[in-house]
Amino acid sequence: MISIIIPVYNAEKYLRECVNSILTQTYQNVEIILVDDGSVDKSGEICDECAHQDKRIKVVHQHNSGAHQARMNGLAIATGEWAAFVDSDDYLPSNALECLLSVSDGYDMVSGRIVMVNNETGEHINYYSHKSKEDGDFTGREIIHGILHHNYAPNITRRIAKTEILRQAVISIPRNIVLGEDMLYCISTCFHVNKVRGIPDIVYYYRLQPSRTTNTHHFKLEDIDNFDVELEKLLGNQAEFKEGLFRNRMTETIRHIDKPGFCQSRIRNKVMESYSLYPLSMTDRFLIFLCRINSHHVRKTMFWLFKKLIVLKNKKFRGSATD
Repeated sequence: MISIIIPVYNAEKYLRECVNSILTQTYQNVEIILVDDGSVDKSGEICDECAHQDKRIKVVHQHNSGAHQARMNGLAIATGEWAAFVDSDDYLPSNALECLLSVSDGYDMVSGRIVMVNNETGEHINYYSHKSKEDGDFTGREIIHGILHHNYAPNITRRIAKTEILRQAVISIPRNIVLGEDMLYCISTCFHVNKVRGIPDIVYYYRLQPSRTTNTHHFKLEDIDNFDVELEKLLGNQAEFKEGLFRNRMTETIRHIDKPGFCQSRIRNKVMESYSLYPLSMTDRFLIFLCRINSHHVRKTMFWLFKKLIVLKNKKFRGSATD
């Protein structure tokens, strides 16, 4: 059996489609655990209606505690050998579970690919995992390295894993963490798995809509710093992950270096502490230089010019290749 855990919060518009996409899977030995996270719309009622219509569905109602806590509460009552997480406004292709389970023998976790669906146009957009090297066999620690170097998508959806392993991987995530919950739990899980299989099949449709915070990227520097604190705690002082943690911080530097207050942020300070320990590209060196500029306006202008130069360089390179 595969236990599918769905945290539900104000998802009345999409919840039935999500549940139906699981009930109509080609692989039928499933239980669905709907965890209503204190919804204020009709989501809770829809959960109860679904459970009344199909005995494979269980419902948990909880006070609003966030998606991570909802997943953990669902996991606590799961009875399947395998478990998977699905968000209540997403859905699965009809053969997703069959594809994942068919190659699961001897593995602790199996993952497939995501396609993002534009909620307004219905257009399918390949997720960045389509460009990364995620197919094949890996150890859990190889996956952690891939996540830190942004070569592996850190979703906790799009995969099945042994239920007991997911329970062992449970971590306490503070309520002030507003981004990166999936990445933290995915890394925690990978510390407990030995063998992971990645397959090229599309097993998850992610509905792209403005209401999802992961689509907006309007995070405060404080949010990035809070996440970095938890990531550092999770990785501990293990030497093999120190460079990966630095590379992840450099990625966050690129994303947020032009924000006001950046030079007072934890990310900037941590990058400046350790940049001399690792090989740096020309881009890295320029970013380190910008980290030393306290004036937000000067730093923002120089970063803008740098990005323009990169675009021009790429255009020139493509033109030369064509000629």
